[in-house]
Amino acid sequence: MMWIFMMKSVALGGAALLLLVAIASKRIVGSWINAASIFSLFWFAYTAFPLVFAWDVPINLGAIFYIVLFNVLFASSVVFFNWDAALQANKNKVSAHAAFGSRLLVLALFVVSTFSIVCIFQGMRLQGIEFSGNIIEFAGNYAALRYANALTENIYSKLSILLNFLVIVMGGFAWGGSRGNKLRGGILCASFAPVSLLMITQSAKGPFLLAVALFLGAALVTRVYEKKYSLIDGKSARILAKWGVACFVLVMITFLSRGVDTQGSPGSIFHSLWDYFLSYSSGHLYAFADWFSDRYFDYSLVSYSREDLTYGFYSFMSFFRIFGDDRSIPFGTYEEVYEYHGALVTNIYTAFRGLITDFSLAGSLMVGWVAGFFCNWICFGLYSERNNAFFVVAFVYFFAFAYQSFLISTFTWASVPTSFIMLVAFFWIYFGVRLSAKHVRVGEVGG
Repeated sequence: MMWIFMMKSVALGGAALLLLVAIASKRIVGSWINAASIFSLFWFAYTAFPLVFAWDVPINLGAIFYIVLFNVLFASSVVFFNWDAALQANKNKVSAHAAFGSRLLVLALFVVSTFSIVCIFQGMRLQGIEFSGNIIEFAGNYAALRYANALTENIYSKLSILLNFLVIVMGGFAWGGSRGNKLRGGILCASFAPVSLLMITQSAKGPFLLAVALFLGAALVTRVYEKKYSLIDGKSARILAKWGVACFVLVMITFLSRGVDTQGSPGSIFHSLWDYFLSYSSGHLYAFADWFSDRYFDYSLVSYSREDLTYGFYSFMSFFRIFGDDRSIPFGTYEEVYEYHGALVTNIYTAFRGLITDFSLAGSLMVGWVAGFFCNWICFGLYSERNNAFFVVAFVYFFAFAYQSFLISTFTWASVPTSFIMLVAFFWIYFGVRLSAKHVRVGEVGG
């Protein structure tokens, strides 16, 4: 219909503005590896892909305008930093191999990875689910218990999640700083073995995709150390393409465990998998737009609960929990399920729903500016400070926050701030052992 075409064309124009924000930020910084460009590129993808692949689904243009304005405010503080001086200071850093290509880091990675796998198996054993030999059936049963909120919390399952953060971040740094295909392959296997086991046995694709984001964030830090300021090069693109196919296959396996009839025809299986993929990759934008419509335009497909301002609870839930806030929330945070003609079914409403509920429409935009300033400062520190554990680890978590913003706030889980503190402490000690005690010239450190 013509009105759908006009609506989607305007919305795609908004998505194009996000791309322009990313390009403008890159020109100001002199590097693609900056918070403003990365956040805007993520949201360019998070708007353009759903708008194109779910073309027949209508969308509220007000929600698109809000997303664009939030991104503009997030990026605008990039102009307050002296990026020329930061890039000049970055030239004095040691190479990625000198900083991260260490036996100590690889050994720590393999030890923590092994311990994490042991905790995963022990945690599953305590749930009492029998393994009959069918991994898809086992994963489906485990996922059913999780969605029914019937899993029994235990120290091993909590510890495995925490250790996964440590493993994947260490792995990203070690991979980016290592030399030799065999060593890099071993690092990749050790990095992703625990979270892959979680996804295959528990149908938990969220932690796996978050792990990919953390790994890539750490790898980008090593590119900064190498004075390479593009997000990706030809060699990295080939590697990511190969491993991306493997990741896609693993994600499809988790969809199969969601109840897809594997006995049906290839066409019906493909159709079911496509519906799952479309809902997971595109549902967030339409669900947020529907919620936005209900809140500010008084029309929507779903009837939503109305809450007073929650002053940060949804955006920083882990900190509220740490300080004793035990208010009850549904599994998955929001109980409403957005559905459009059976093609899109999701309870994913982006981090923006939590921000607006916490701080109001205008308040969320102010928070967006403050968050952008903080993230741009982190990137500035990454370039200008030499081997600062805080900035090195904080950039990785920023990248994960930017990726996960299409789902929910990354600060929902207590494992996030806990693992962040542990990693900063580890790399503060690591840099002291690896670099400060050695008198090396820029780019030189043996294995």
